[in-house]
Amino acid sequence: MHYLIKDNIPGKYLIKVFAKEGAEEETPHSHEYLQLWYVVRGSCTHTVKQHTYTYTRGGVMIIPSGVEHSIVSEESTLRICCEFSERFVSETLDGDVLDVLYLEPFLLGEHLLENVFRVGKKFESEVEQILYDMIEEYRSNTKYTGIFLKANLLKLLAIIAREYDKSANDGKEALLLRYRSGMERALQHIETQLSEKLYLADVCKTATISQTAFSELFKQMTGKTFSEYVSDRRVALACEKLSKTSDSLLEIALASGFGDAAYFSRTFKRRLGITPSEYRNRYGK
Repeated sequence: MHYLIKDNIPGKYLIKVFAKEGAEEETPHSHEYLQLWYVVRGSCTHTVKQHTYTYTRGGVMIIPSGVEHSIVSEESTLRICCEFSERFVSETLDGDVLDVLYLEPFLLGEHLLENVFRVGKKFESEVEQILYDMIEEYRSNTKYTGIFLKANLLKLLAIIAREYDKSANDGKEALLLRYRSGMERALQHIETQLSEKLYLADVCKTATISQTAFSELFKQMTGKTFSEYVSDRRVALACEKLSKTSDSLLEIALASGFGDAAYFSRTFKRRLGITPSEYRNRYGK
């Protein structure tokens, strides 16, 4: 079943906020709006395309539009749901588009559901108060309700996004620490093989890390992609040879791993803004 905004979110605000208590089992369904679930007590389980996620107090599940899922909660569970359209938070009340960059993590799709996200302990009370205030305001339905709900939803998403970024960064740092020795072996391998052909697959084998994980860790560690880093190191090696030897440009190109003089000259100028000959004239013996 697929729920539409016009059928499930009544009124003019494109947002619905409500609490649910007790045991419940929903059949698989999807909707054309975003859905944020927060557990106040007990536990709740979401199944998203055969993957199951269980979360307790402080746990947040954000379901993007179009993603099929089902929900099971136990008898003691109290959870709050906020259903809203992307347009509700990406536009002001007069229709102007807002630059709401912190919504990006929630709008990228189903891969965001790989791990259950928890609000930090110090923010649990604040998040819950915001949600309870939103429920009360939604029920009151005054002429200011739209403004109030928008302001509080943006605040709520900002808190969650900030905590999400912090937990993601902590995870990346832990992963880099775990594989640091392998990454250092990879960097040493690159240094010793600069004059030869370098393949990402071979460097990953040296580090004993998968290519996907290696590429992410390498960018985190060096600030550059694998190809950018190798190219910069080869240019640095060529600079040293240009300033300290009288070798020909072809000899330097081959010794630095560029393969031919023409490619060497193009890459060198693109990186440093001057040709190898100009560099030698300035910095050579």
